[in-house]
Amino acid sequence: MLNDDGIYDENPFFVRAYYCGDQNLLESLKGAVANADLQNMQELQYRDSILRIIFRLHQYKPDILGP
Repeated sequence: MLNDDGIYDENPFFVRAYYCGDQNLLESLKGAVANADLQNMQELQYRDSILRIIFRLHQYKPDILGP
């Protein structure tokens, strides 16, 4: 998702469009960010990646993800 604009030249936002429509995934991402143990380095790195993914999805469809 972080580099999806280079996957399909004819539709650079295909991956983001697909995942913006998956409510279960979006809820899982939000839950993982909210429940991460910030004292655990592995979870902190995982959370950082999730935040980048959420940011990219929000760039594509801000109305779906909200503020």
